[in-house]
Amino acid sequence: MKADLVQALTELPNDREIPGLLSEIDGLAKRSGLDVKRFQPLPESLDEYYAEVPVQIVMSGSYHEVAIFFDRVRRMNRIVSIEDIEITDPVLTGTETKLTVSGKVTTVRFLTEEELTASRAQADGKKRRE
Repeated sequence: MKADLVQALTELPNDREIPGLLSEIDGLAKRSGLDVKRFQPLPESLDEYYAEVPVQIVMSGSYHEVAIFFDRVRRMNRIVSIEDIEITDPVLTGTETKLTVSGKVTTVRFLTEEELTASRAQADGKKRRE
């Protein structure tokens, strides 16, 4: 179990690492040849021990460039998912079709001690009311 915890700790960024991780994802999109039109952090959603950190992304590029980006995200040594993918607006430019791709890139982070304490207090208060 300790080995599993150590592995999870390496895959879940802490609060201080989130900006760097988001910057890395943005860089992966650009290095894949995509034109990033929007990269907008969304509100976090808290769970018992972790928080989901979603980012709305809109980018354009070829199908091949999108596939390269998805593969590079998959190979990251952090837990990152890409959800709610929508592919629209195909435009033929020369011999290549450019697509607009939008979706949500989500990573997770462990809650800080303060957040854990607040979460436990909130859960205890809810149990008392029930």
